[in-house]
Amino acid sequence: MERKEFLKSIGAGAALAVTFSCLGSCLREELDPTAGEDTSSDSNSSSTNSVPFTVDLSASEAGKLQNNGGYIIKNNIVIAKNLEGKYVAATVICSHEYKKKVVFKNNEFFCGEHDARFDQNGKGLNKNGSKGLKIYTTSINGSILTVSA
Repeated sequence: MERKEFLKSIGAGAALAVTFSCLGSCLREELDPTAGEDTSSDSNSSSTNSVPFTVDLSASEAGKLQNNGGYIIKNNIVIAKNLEGKYVAATVICSHEYKKKVVFKNNEFFCGEHDARFDQNGKGLNKNGSKGLKIYTTSINGSILTVSA
């Protein structure tokens, strides 16, 4: 059966119901960027951006932060040690399509879903990064790194 024939057979009411269902889902995601996201695959992040929080840099969970360019994800926040040795942090949720795909790569925040790129201040570096990225403040006291809003 051709698509046109199928649409005729289900009638305008069903087509309208499907349309409103899809629009409702898009609106929910726009209002709540985390709506519908599956967090089960990322064991290092929780379902909320609860800040402030700390990271013990001497703990095994922070091992990747020992090297410049390394990063970890905790509480839906990407925490990285940039190439200059400073700690930077940003939301893991990309502003392009609100997917939890942001990582730290080549000294910038990067979303592999559609190649959105952001500098360390959250400014978009290409079209898909044009909405910017939420950045968090980092401070260090001894071996304890604090991430705050």
